[in-house]
Amino acid sequence: MARTQLRKRERNRSEAKIMLKISREMFAAAKRESTISTRVAVVLAQNAIIRVCDALCVNELGYYIQGQSHNDAVEVLKKLRDGKKLAMTLSNALSDKTTVGYDIAAVSETRLTKVFRACENLINEADFRIGKPK
Repeated sequence: MARTQLRKRERNRSEAKIMLKISREMFAAAKRESTISTRVAVVLAQNAIIRVCDALCVNELGYYIQGQSHNDAVEVLKKLRDGKKLAMTLSNALSDKTTVGYDIAAVSETRLTKVFRACENLINEADFRIGKPK
């Protein structure tokens, strides 16, 4: 199967703040859901992580990448200040995204805690770099 081409989505800093706000909303929903379903909570938190990483890229680079593989987003994050650390956090948080979303195996509380911690760390970093959304 041919790999689809990456799309560079140009945005501005005010849009990065909106993206961060959406990420916070997703994370809040994940926290609420965590008492009912660890699977749904992890999926929501992973999506919040993707969105906050997009916001970080937009803030610093003026664009984010949209494509089939999250590995592409990991590579773009490496271009940011302290990008290797951010990229590692993203990669670790999304390492089981397909399994969590589509498999029937249970999602552990340990995994939930790790993904939530990654999400919180990335949102805090974005708050520092972009500014807390209103």
